[in-house]
Formats: sequence, structure tokens, C-alpha cells
Amino acid sequence: MGVLLKLLRAWSSQRVGAMAPRHAQADHVHGPPPQQPTCTVVIPTYNERECVVRTVQLCRRLASRPDLLEVVVVDGGSDDGTSAALERERDTEGSPLRLLFARGGRGCALRVGAQAARGDVILMLHAECVPPLHFDRLCADTLADPTVVLGAFSFRIDRSSFQAAQPVGIGSVEYFANIRSRPPTSLPYGDQGLHVRAADLRAIGGVPAVAIMEDVLLVRRLRAAKSDTWPVRRVHVRAEAVECSGRRWERHGVLRVTMLNQLFMLAHYLGFSPDAIYTAYYGRSP
Repeated sequence: MGVLLKLLRAWSSQRVGAMAPRHAQADHVHGPPPQQPTCTVVIPTYNERECVVRTVQLCRRLASRPDLLEVVVVDGGSDDGTSAALERERDTEGSPLRLLFARGGRGCALRVGAQAARGDVILMLHAECVPPLHFDRLCADTLADPTVVLGAFSFRIDRSSFQAAQPVGIGSVEYFANIRSRPPTSLPYGDQGLHVRAADLRAIGGVPAVAIMEDVLLVRRLRAAKSDTWPVRRVHVRAEAVECSGRRWERHGVLRVTMLNQLFMLAHYLGFSPDAIYTAYYGRSP
């Protein structure tokens, strides 16, 4: 009931044009310009110091061509020492790491990171997710097919992230996520490592600058994009998986997380603004 009340209160105050970028701006870029990369990993983060540093480290190690990879982390205003930890990681040997800042939620952060990306392929990765081995080559292989407008990986929950026994129903979460992301719905979410050609992303105006639901909007816009050469633009989900931390399901329970996710998706389809959904989801304004 508390979540419903938050959504209803937000409904009365949501603004027209909530999708306009309000805080999507890069404040700082650290580090020298890297060699021209072929793949850019964009990671939005907010108070995820330990997770995001680990993810950056693993991206640098798992790439098939670390010399042609860059990692761009966009911090949404963390106060847990994220920036300092990333500065230390930036000074270690490995693929170039750049740190940018943008407020306004995950979509705004991804938009800023994608605009700054130098790679021809952009992989958008959540801070608590780890890509598969040689992910950069896998992304390039997927997008080598001109009929594919968006790639994604299969979804898997990292069993080692659980502090106690594995919650009942975790396997079902994975199963239905992987069903949803393939035809006929073809709707992968952001925790599946969405990847896209930089040119295609620019053609649709970039990542939607919204606080939340940017992944759903992005998939829709890319699939609807017109191409004179290739009238069919499809989403391809690879068999290789991105591993996502299971902390949400362990902390709140599989049933509660699943029901809330469905409620917020319904709110999105009913026209609630991304700001309203974000506030109900996180308990704070974007």
C-alpha cells in the first residue's frame, strides 16, 4: 500500500515533459585521452563503491582486447567514497577509466556516459553486474549483423553473492527474465548488458534522459527506428550471461521484488512519470 500511495501522490504532481534532461551533464572527466577504443563500457553508479570498483576491475580483465576498451563510470552524486575509490583504480594498469558525474537518475547517467564514449560499440552495464568473458568481442559479433539494432546477454543471478541460503524461486526469476527478453516480446532489461552501435544510438537521440525505465524506452525506440536498408531491426539476446548480484532478492524476498517490478512496469504503461516511479522505487527524488 505504501508504494501505491507514493505513486498516487506523485501522479498529481508529475510534470509534462518529464523526459527532458534536467541534470544530464558531465561535470568532470579524469585521465588522459585513451587510444581510440572499439568498445566503451558505460556504468552508472550511486553509492556502489565496492560493487562498481569490482565491476570495473573485472571488465578490464575479461575483455578480449583491453587495449581497445575504455570504461566510463558516471557517478550520480555518491557520498560513500565512490569517486576516491575509482580515482585509485584509474591509476592502476589496465584499460582507460574515465569518471564523469550526472544527476537525475540512471537514464541521465547513461546518456552522459554514452555521449562521452569513444567506442563504436557501447555496452551499458549496471554497477552490480559482471559481463561474460571476452564480452567486447561478443558485442561486436552480435552487432556485425546489420539487422540487429540492439544486443543483450542472457540473465543470471550470481549465487556467490548470497550471504545466507539461496532464496526460493531464484531460478524462476532467471527463467522468466530470459523468456521475456526473447521473441515474441524481445524486451531485455538493463541488467542484461544492453549493447548498441554508437551510430544507432546517436540516430535516435541517445539514451532517454529519465530517472528510471530508460531500458524499456531505449529498446522500444531502437526497434522502432527506421532504416531504408534494413526495414527489420531486431533485438538479439546471446546465450552468454551477465551475472547480477542477488542482494535485492535476498534482502526483500523473491515474491516482493517480483511483484514490485510488475507494479512499476504497470505504472509505466499507465502513464506515471519516470520521476514518480523512481521516487516510489527508491524512496527518494532523482
